[in-house]
Amino acid sequence: MAKILGDDIKNPSTQALFREAVEDKIRELMLFKVADILLKKSKLTEEKALELAQELKERVAKRHGL
Repeated sequence: MAKILGDDIKNPSTQALFREAVEDKIRELMLFKVADILLKKSKLTEEKALELAQELKERVAKRHGL
């Protein structure tokens, strides 16, 4: 890590920033992993999802007089 950040890695604020960035990336990867697990069990096809989205848009537009 010192090769990448040089002497800045010794700075506590740089360490905190780096730690936060790593934690954010780990959270993001975990979220995608969970989503992938959930979606593997899903029987909802992309086509059906698009149909449902269109139906929802139409209902919202009708409700709001658009």
